Amino acid sequence: MGIDVGLEKFLTTSNAEVIAVPQFYRKAETNLFRKQRKLARHENGSHNYNRQGNKMARLHLHSARQRKDFQYSVAHYLCTAYDRIGFEKLNIKGLAKSIPNVPWRSFLTIVPAVGVKRSKHPQEVDARSRSIQWFNGEERVVRDLWIPVQDCPNGGISLDRD
Repeated sequence: MGIDVGLEKFLTTSNAEVIAVPQFYRKAETNLFRKQRKLARHENGSHNYNRQGNKMARLHLHSARQRKDFQYSVAHYLCTAYDRIGFEKLNIKGLAKSIPNVPWRSFLTIVPAVGVKRSKHPQEVDARSRSIQWFNGEERVVRDLWIPVQDCPNGGISLDRD
């Protein structure tokens, strides 16, 4: 079974199963902004400043733990449901605020660890030639990244990019 990670969907399996992005950081963003503004009003180094800083740190920690728990839950689900798992070897740069919501690199290091525990075989696959090969393997098509829906050159099929 192959998995493809994305920004709009956390991952899509080769069986067209989609797992949505939980958006933990975006949900906590307004609360973080409010606490940061309150922290800025305190005098640096004062007792109230340190106390407010601890509140912010706890909120960041809560968001990080939510992401980690979600990643482990998905990894355990995949390793329970499938024997062999293949995923792209990714080079992620410059996606700014979307990355805290969808931390693929940490997820893709968790999957092999969980797989080893469960005697499964997750593997990284080079993604260079995979993006231009149509799903049935017969036709190679150069696809632009900005197009969200891809049409089959032989006609009849239109699929989401993921």
